[in-house]
Amino acid sequence: MHPELFIERNVAQILTAGGYTPDVVHTATQAALRHFRTTPCFAKGQAFAKGQAFAKCLAEGKKMAKLLQRKLRQQEKDAKKAAKPTRVKKVSHG
Repeated sequence: MHPELFIERNVAQILTAGGYTPDVVHTATQAALRHFRTTPCFAKGQAFAKGQAFAKCLAEGKKMAKLLQRKLRQQEKDAKKAAKPTRVKKVSHG
């Protein structure tokens, strides 16, 4: 199996099992792959990095997933707050 395919499948599987939404899983998986592609020691296939490559990519994916999940929850919270009717105080003149 190609290393990128391995990372993509396994990061997605772990994040899905962690309860993240499909959109978050997809974006976090792409972040993990981007980390793999842009880290020079992974690209060269150096022996010392092979065992650490997946762990570091997974950590990068989890970091992105947590950030995105937090943003989504905040947006949902803000949307609920905006949809909630506000009370208007009646002023009596007298």
